[in-house]
Amino acid sequence: MVNAVFPLRCGLCGLIANSGVCETCLQEFAPLENPISRHASHEPIQIAISLFKYEGRAAQAVQRLKYERVTSLADPLASMLSSGYKAL
Repeated sequence: MVNAVFPLRCGLCGLIANSGVCETCLQEFAPLENPISRHASHEPIQIAISLFKYEGRAAQAVQRLKYERVTSLADPLASMLSSGYKAL
């Protein structure tokens, strides 16, 4: 009932969507060829995992969630990270 009055919108483009990120915006996320990067042992972070290039819609999603508190992006981003991590 609530979705009929207040339909869910994409947190990036604002169009009506089935989740916090619409399919059009999701297609603009550029996947990395090598999602795991290893750093020198004396570095504070020795292994980093990133599924997408930090540019375009992917960067916009992180920035909107972090700085503008567009919380509708939290579940789709967490789901993508979880699925990507399990696939590694």
